[in-house]
Amino acid sequence: MARAARDLGHEWIALTDHSPRLTVANGLSAKRLREQLRLIRGLNETLAPLRILTGIEVDILDDGQLDQSEDLLAQLDVVVASVHSKLRMPAGPMTARMLAAVRNPHVDVLGHCTGRMVAGRGRPESAFDAEAVFGACRDHGVAVEINCRPERQDPPGRLLRLAAETGCVFAIDTDAHAPGQLDWLDGGCLRAERCGITADRVINTRAADDVAADR
Repeated sequence: MARAARDLGHEWIALTDHSPRLTVANGLSAKRLREQLRLIRGLNETLAPLRILTGIEVDILDDGQLDQSEDLLAQLDVVVASVHSKLRMPAGPMTARMLAAVRNPHVDVLGHCTGRMVAGRGRPESAFDAEAVFGACRDHGVAVEINCRPERQDPPGRLLRLAAETGCVFAIDTDAHAPGQLDWLDGGCLRAERCGITADRVINTRAADDVAADR
């Protein structure tokens, strides 16, 4: 995937495998994440000038805590925090759960905030106070993910416009699991443009050092 990103002209790519709780995705234990960090250091030497940013998509647990050790999260370039369980939680507890994660100093991006699926059997949106959550993202410098997977397209248009009006910054993420999915980025860019989101509010446009330094 890194070679494919380089061939597409990208200057950097972020590697954000899942955290341990998401066993269906073979989430990374602390031991395996440390091994991955060593691997990335070696790959960055051979793939330069392309840079692989270290990262994780960490589960937001039921109480808003994060599914990985604080010391490891502090070592990463990019931390995406996402809800993957109890998506039908009532709006009050779900809002509190998301706010706790957004306020965590290690979190850089709030991933696929509604959890919806728009293809196949589909899945409805989670209920939460979007104004409160997006306001916290703005205040804590956490980017709202524009998830480019065709079956997600999350957040939906009305919430994407609300996040833009709230003053959030954004991460346009392919959520790619294979090299051929990296070009999904175009779809997310089109959605951002339709909502009036300018390039200066998209962290993808920043240099790798600037993305990592924001931590």
